Amino acid sequence: MQSSSAQSAEYVIGAAFCCYTSILDPRVKTNVLVGCKGENEVTCLKAKFCLIPKEKHMGVSLALKPDEIWRNRGGMIASLALYCVELQLNMPTTLIHCSNSACCLRSAAAFPLADPVAKPVCAVCCVRFLPAPMGILAPPMSGKPLFPFATLVMQR
Repeated sequence: MQSSSAQSAEYVIGAAFCCYTSILDPRVKTNVLVGCKGENEVTCLKAKFCLIPKEKHMGVSLALKPDEIWRNRGGMIASLALYCVELQLNMPTTLIHCSNSACCLRSAAAFPLADPVAKPVCAVCCVRFLPAPMGILAPPMSGKPLFPFATLVMQR
């Protein structure tokens, strides 16, 4: 087993091509998020939320720009903000782009593949198969697993 200082403090739980869910090591105090925070964009709907103490809130507002539909510039059509959540209706520019955190869990998705999921990823029950190297308790996108398959010996 390698030293914990050389390892990532984030381990993938499950992943399927363009999305993953990971757990952050709670022993690293800066990883634990008290509350939840995220940004999600699915086709034309964009949502932001933040329920973290001492974090700047999003205010309360309503904005409508129906002329953006006719201009077709890819801009915002409507926006609604209610203190801890903000919803926007936009001209579609991407299929999916998500990044969420709650307590010690993190999830991310992107299609077409882009940051935060720049390449295909596959994992089941804390075992990462893609990207290589395969292993147990591996970071979601790159890096060496805590227990690589090459060093594990199975006994019958």
